[in-house]
Amino acid sequence: MRKNIFRALCIVAVLAAVGCDGAMNDTANVIKSPDVSPGDPLALDGDVISCVTGDDCVVVELGCCDHCNGGFAVAVNAEYETEVAERNADSCGPDEFCTLMGCPALYPKCDGGECIYVDEVAMDWQSCEADSECVVVELGCCDHCNGGRVMAVNAEFEEEVAAEMADECAVDHPCTMMACPEEIATCEEGQCTHYPDPDFGP
Repeated sequence: MRKNIFRALCIVAVLAAVGCDGAMNDTANVIKSPDVSPGDPLALDGDVISCVTGDDCVVVELGCCDHCNGGFAVAVNAEYETEVAERNADSCGPDEFCTLMGCPALYPKCDGGECIYVDEVAMDWQSCEADSECVVVELGCCDHCNGGRVMAVNAEFEEEVAAEMADECAVDHPCTMMACPEEIATCEEGQCTHYPDPDFGP
């Protein structure tokens, strides 16, 4: 008798979990699967950080403060930028205050199929394989012969370097007027460099 009762209870339990077509009910699946909601943090791995080129990647600030002032940043695939920001970013509480240190820009790169970031010091602005890849950029408020400075960079980063590093003259800062030889960009040992035009006259 007891065996029959036990067998009946087992049959009821199985029928509760299995539908008429023999497939498991959604309720059983939910119990077995982790309870993850759209608002939970998004794991920063797999497709979220995958890339083929640097253009696939973006930098996202996630900390309550920026990465120089107590917070942090990550590099992710651009397709996940909004989702990562919405699900992983922290907001400052009423008693949290950020320091105000100057913060260098971060640049995304693709390294071994994963998005990473580097700061402007480590950015590979000057790498090259041929002279044709290099250009000269005037960065000073005045040209390089009259108190300013010049830099040779990979042409791919010319506009970016000029926007990030160039100086503008203040109203009361006149430049000297010395004649200035053209600087010629060249690639030496994998780095863009420059030298004055040897044909420039005295």
